[in-house]
Amino acid sequence: MSHCVIMKSQVLHEEISEHEDALEKLQEAAKCLLSLSNDVVPNVLQLRKTTATIEQRFQRLHQGASEEKRKLEQKNVQEEDLKDS
Repeated sequence: MSHCVIMKSQVLHEEISEHEDALEKLQEAAKCLLSLSNDVVPNVLQLRKTTATIEQRFQRLHQGASEEKRKLEQKNVQEEDLKDS
């Protein structure tokens, strides 16, 4: 396995992780908006739905990248073990 593939996976994982702050800010902003009256935020259900969808998609993306990175690292270790044999 190419070390380059593992490095690209690591970079992708790091880039995804960099967006965690933005997600946290979105969650905080949504929480603030949801605390206001319905007169100020008329579409509370849509706000909740949109926020939940973004959170779920981010989690799936983050988990997928983490799993792919783990599999690549595991495969690399196995290949190294075979080379050493």
